[in-house]
Amino acid sequence: MTRRNQRTHRFPWLEATLWVLDGNQRARRFYEHHGWRSDGAAKVDWCGDVRLDEVRYRHSLAAEPA
Repeated sequence: MTRRNQRTHRFPWLEATLWVLDGNQRARRFYEHHGWRSDGAAKVDWCGDVRLDEVRYRHSLAAEPA
């Protein structure tokens, strides 16, 4: 995740978002460990007949003070 942080600081965006499957606790712990936070938003996607419950995570891309 450190390389991602270094790369994204070259761009003008202040925040990144991603969606993760609600039941994927391993992925959620990974993102939380790297500073991502759930903002409470949820959505349902479908892959054929399979329901995918997802939650949104956000991470600040603002440069940290040196």
